[in-house]
Amino acid sequence: MKRTRKFWLMAIAVFGLLGLYGCGGGGSDQPASTQAAQQTATPTVSIAGKVVINGVDDYSGVVVVAEKTSGGVTARVQRMLDAAAGGSGQPAARLTAREALSTPGVFTTQTDSSGNYQFADIPAGKYSISAYKESTLAAQPRIVEATTAGQSVTVDFELVATGSIKGRFNLAPSYSASHIYMVYLKGTSYVAYADDNKEFTITNVPVGSYSIVFTINGSQRLAQHANVTVAAGATTSDASASVTIACNSNYDCLNTANSSGYCTNGGTEQATCDSVAYLANEWISVPAGDFVMGCATGDTYCAIFPSESPKHTVTLSAYKIQKYEVTQAQYKTCVDAGICQGGSYSGTTINHPVTSVTWTQASTYCAWIGGRLPTEAEWEKAARGPAPREVIYPWGNAAPSCSLLNYHNGTNYCVGNGSATVVGSYPSGASYYGALDMAGNVWEWVNDWYDPSYYASSPATDPQGPVTGALRALRGGSFGAFAEFARVSFRFDVNPDYTNYLIGFRCAQD
Repeated sequence: MKRTRKFWLMAIAVFGLLGLYGCGGGGSDQPASTQAAQQTATPTVSIAGKVVINGVDDYSGVVVVAEKTSGGVTARVQRMLDAAAGGSGQPAARLTAREALSTPGVFTTQTDSSGNYQFADIPAGKYSISAYKESTLAAQPRIVEATTAGQSVTVDFELVATGSIKGRFNLAPSYSASHIYMVYLKGTSYVAYADDNKEFTITNVPVGSYSIVFTINGSQRLAQHANVTVAAGATTSDASASVTIACNSNYDCLNTANSSGYCTNGGTEQATCDSVAYLANEWISVPAGDFVMGCATGDTYCAIFPSESPKHTVTLSAYKIQKYEVTQAQYKTCVDAGICQGGSYSGTTINHPVTSVTWTQASTYCAWIGGRLPTEAEWEKAARGPAPREVIYPWGNAAPSCSLLNYHNGTNYCVGNGSATVVGSYPSGASYYGALDMAGNVWEWVNDWYDPSYYASSPATDPQGPVTGALRALRGGSFGAFAEFARVSFRFDVNPDYTNYLIGFRCAQD
């Protein structure tokens, strides 16, 4: 039976009982202004100061480095992580901090004989400032924010003696030695790679206290950090991290990192881990090129949801998007690190998508792992595929079913009385690029402000959405939504401060 526009208006009202429409969203097609992006010059700031060294008169030759930082990850470290992630675990993908000095957002200078230095007219932002001379003297890096155009910030240093940090990755044997095991000191570019025994040494570290972050192949951060204190001329050796196998009464692994292994139930009984916590951030590469955005030809809902029109061709630069929705296990690592807030999670649903996060909280997590929320265009291309592919659902045009996605089929929920499932539970519903749960399970925040008429004037290349607005866009449908809402072109909107058990997210990367 064909559903009329009147039916859909009634359905939307009922759908509001799920908590989305009553919070300032509504998926309505009322006019909203679309503002053209203003071409403004990047604001610049200055950072200057003085470096002193006890017992010497000439303070020249001290190297000072200023580098952009986000979520405790400096620009150089992020470049090194990206290199490792793109290198398939091969040693050639290892990039040193010195080699990464050419990274955008990294600036270097040297002091004069009086110890003065200056970074003039560098882009505004948050910076990690470090200073060192040769290999025996350095200053603990300082984090400064200079975000206002024309702002001047003073950062003085005293160079002190250095020490070393030793440690290892305590991992299951299934973790191959060919992986790239890298550690870095949070907020700094002090890094080291582990050897074949998964042991590492960070040298020439200025005295002070640090938090060590452990990574595997660039994209995976272990939940466990190590807090260490470095003393002058000494080596601290208590910097290790482990990935342990734990399980509940059903032998579901609760704290692994995509590793096979065994878990125990109160002692001697063992069972093979048959589900793992998605702690690794698995990225799918989406190549540059065109795709068809908007309601597909032949889709009977084009007239009902005019915000999906006009259909148009969009050209996107290459990017990456997460294969899965962000899980409770992943998000909790960010909360435990003191970076993220909010979120709903429990020990029995750790592999389910995290929900009850605001748009800002989702953005914070993505930044913490070195990413961002995808734009509407990026999300839709990842769900639909490249031009001329013009499908209605991620898997194609076949009618939805509970073997393809977790949704409400008009009569029943796919799962019990309605709940999210473990991410990646519907491989048959994968998109062209291999992304899972792009339809159903939970709604996903995207970066754009929502404007129902945006497609009428949106840029043909790398559209970023309206410049401003009151509501943020959501995509993908949920376990409580009908199939019509799980179409790749469907656009939904909600107040960015709203949280709900139906709303989650996934991240993207440039």
